[in-house]
Amino acid sequence: MTSQLPGTWQEPHRETPFPPPEAQRLWTEQAISKLEFVASTYGGYITYGDLRDHLFESTKVRTTNLLPRWIRVTLIKVLEDCDVRNLPAITALVVQRESGMVGRGFSAWLQLQNRGPIDNEVELEWIAAKERLASYRLYCSDVPANAVPMPTPQLGKKVNLGYVEWPCAAPPCLSCGRSLQFYETCPDCR
Repeated sequence: MTSQLPGTWQEPHRETPFPPPEAQRLWTEQAISKLEFVASTYGGYITYGDLRDHLFESTKVRTTNLLPRWIRVTLIKVLEDCDVRNLPAITALVVQRESGMVGRGFSAWLQLQNRGPIDNEVELEWIAAKERLASYRLYCSDVPANAVPMPTPQLGKKVNLGYVEWPCAAPPCLSCGRSLQFYETCPDCR
């Protein structure tokens, strides 16, 4: 006979069910704190998996539910908090490991802003990049004066190779003004 273990629990009480609404509350509080910390570094971002690991470790609340099922709820609650406090959407800092892009759930921000949905993932990523820049400007003390909404490094490689069209160019070198690609170090001013 196999035992029935709960889908959500708080360590070290693996056998005792933990209320999902309370889990979401704890995860949301910790996600806000973590994302504000991530935004304190210009260019910072975090993957969904790394955020999951942080939330599980910091709250000791774990779940067997698939990541997309529960993290979407957490991130929507973070977006609602950003909207209520009139702050940028810090969930734009959460990206997929391979693509470096936000997930489709980021569209919830558009709904909160009374905007229609966007099916084009590059266009959605452009909006996310603008929210990331606004987050850096709020939480980071050393954002370059010529900062522009940038793709993450993973997506930036595709932009630099011409596989993805980005709405703006990378900022030029602050020292000499030379045109650069995204994440390129100026060869003249190293």
